[in-house]
Amino acid sequence: MKNLGRIRTRGIIPFALAAAIVALLPGRAWAPTAVEYSVAGSWHGFFLSSITGETGPFEINNTSMRNRRVVIAAVTLGILLDGWPRAFPVVAAPGSRITSTRARVRLGLPLHEAETETMFGAIAQRRPVFNGYSGYAAPQHAALRDLLEHYDPRILDRLAATEPIEVVVESAGDAAGLWNAFVRRHPGARRVDAEPDWTSYEIAATGAVAPPPIDGRAIAVTRIETTVNLPDINAVLDNDLETRWHAAPQSGGETITVTLDRAQHVKALVLCLGAYASQYPRALDVEVSADSIAWSAVHAGGTALETYDAALRSPREIPITLPIYRDGVRFLRLRQTGRDPRRGWTIVELRVIG
Repeated sequence: MKNLGRIRTRGIIPFALAAAIVALLPGRAWAPTAVEYSVAGSWHGFFLSSITGETGPFEINNTSMRNRRVVIAAVTLGILLDGWPRAFPVVAAPGSRITSTRARVRLGLPLHEAETETMFGAIAQRRPVFNGYSGYAAPQHAALRDLLEHYDPRILDRLAATEPIEVVVESAGDAAGLWNAFVRRHPGARRVDAEPDWTSYEIAATGAVAPPPIDGRAIAVTRIETTVNLPDINAVLDNDLETRWHAAPQSGGETITVTLDRAQHVKALVLCLGAYASQYPRALDVEVSADSIAWSAVHAGGTALETYDAALRSPREIPITLPIYRDGVRFLRLRQTGRDPRRGWTIVELRVIG
């Protein structure tokens, strides 16, 4: 094909066809796809060749200025057609939630899939929010959501530990009234605003601050065993937050047994999550023994609140701390009794504090 002087245009035909097909696809989003980037790159190469006349993927030699201008115009038109927006979807802005409470910080309920709306609704009053959105999940967010979705009143106590908080419940997400009922049950809650689309409450300061870290010396672990993923269990003792032991999913019955060098006083057991903030044990029984025959329970139940506290105290390690305070301990047994098909149980470091 010899048009517009000695121009080799055969090579551009597949790219021109691809551009046309992509541009006409039904439902095509305005943002360029990988195919379109490829096509645009080809147009770009052809454009440069038309200007410089140098040999390339598309060669134009000895082309008259008039013909060269025609080629440049055609290429420019192709680029414009390829990149022209077809549709730019815009959703309606969420409504502002201007409350009458005295609180300075807000919790929006329900939590899941409403972070953006909660944040937007608080802008008018410049209220910080516990559950805003930034494209980044804070280390404590998984535990916060778990506690709230199980209607655990301890998380409201913790959020209001040092000052009053406000809670805004969206009517659209509370058709059954469960979120409103959850907040009303709190002894420090007072309803302040009642609007058709939302209700606000103020919860007085509770004083329920997180317990302080338990300090002490690290006790040597001489042996550690597990019923799940035995090859990786020693990773919890290597002082490396990048390695881990993992059991997935949490089915109940996953057990770890720790042996110390001798029977002694134990203050606490620390289980670090590191980068795996959502993979805390959903329910954990901890027992201690002097002889591995007679066992005494020291902890039973969930660890979500301990995880929340740990994530705020040390976001990099997330050291879940379980108090022991027992004498004559040589053996510790951890048994995960909860169920979670989506999240496993991870430990990056295990420490025994004496």
